[in-house]
Amino acid sequence: MRLRVAGAQIPVTGEIGMNLKAIRRAIKYAKSRRADILLTPEGSLSGYTHKFNPDEVRNALREITTGAREKRLGLALGTCFVEDNGKCYNQIRFYSPKGGYLGFHSKILRCGSVFGKPEGEIRHYAARPLRTFRFKNIIITNRGQTLNKGIILLTSPVHSDTELKQPSLLLFSIVVPYTARHNLTFLLKYGIIKIRNCEE
Repeated sequence: MRLRVAGAQIPVTGEIGMNLKAIRRAIKYAKSRRADILLTPEGSLSGYTHKFNPDEVRNALREITTGAREKRLGLALGTCFVEDNGKCYNQIRFYSPKGGYLGFHSKILRCGSVFGKPEGEIRHYAARPLRTFRFKNIIITNRGQTLNKGIILLTSPVHSDTELKQPSLLLFSIVVPYTARHNLTFLLKYGIIKIRNCEE
């Protein structure tokens, strides 16, 4: 089985409207390149901050997922989000090409606080494990026992003062034997996208 992934390297700002436009352009461009799923940077919708308007994020998210569904494009979308329990999570949210919400993974350590106390992360964001689900017969999970096989994708916000007219996308294909059970784990970390090929 072949999975074509688009990784959007787009500016992440504190303005949800600008981020929404960038993600919509990335969706359009990714689909024009026949991608199956689009991976966006951490905080790409809400901005890389806990200070955001939850209702504005929900409305923008609805618009994004509708656009992706119309193009039959899966999403792995980075954003901060306030769940129904009232807690704020620094998430990557997963959606199927049909627009179905698959679940989210919450980041537990903010970039820049690796060597110090992660006070911002602890104070502003809650942690919750990702449930295991499938995307085109690929297992997506964060369970430690499955990390010795599979593929790890790393992406980060691009710090830029200028808005890109066209999103910069890294396109790559993942080939997985149809009968094999491999996992696909998305990890958000400050750095560039890296790929580790899955084992046969």
